[in-house]
Amino acid sequence: MKLAEALLLRVDLQKRLRLIESRLAKNARTQGDEPPSEHPNDLLSEFDECNKQWEELIQRINRTNSFTEVEAGVTIADMITRRDAVKHKLNALYRLSERATIVLDRYSRSEIVQRSTVNVPEIQKQINAQSKLYREIDTKLQLLNWSTDLL
Repeated sequence: MKLAEALLLRVDLQKRLRLIESRLAKNARTQGDEPPSEHPNDLLSEFDECNKQWEELIQRINRTNSFTEVEAGVTIADMITRRDAVKHKLNALYRLSERATIVLDRYSRSEIVQRSTVNVPEIQKQINAQSKLYREIDTKLQLLNWSTDLL
């Protein structure tokens, strides 16, 4: 199985776990002597089996990410961490740009004038550079996901 297939299966298992949880909640109580549409113990058994599959899959994904080197001393896990760090920076730059962009909506001359404390065009250049870096790292990761066998 390729890493990408395992990642897709992980998503399916997560959805299935949420669905079983929902079914458990719906069958936790009944009115009067009516039986539940599904027995909670059966659902708990199904949940446990699905959860066990999810746990084993996550362990294999983590093992693959930690031990697969993509270049000297750099693992898939390192690349994921780098991509996440770039995303954090990108989000901070987006928020800064939004807050620094001034919309002139003063109604009178007596209102306080607001001025940006940063160079918005320069921030936008940084956003563009970070966006490009994020796309490049993410593209490499996607390629690796489809070419790397799951450990």
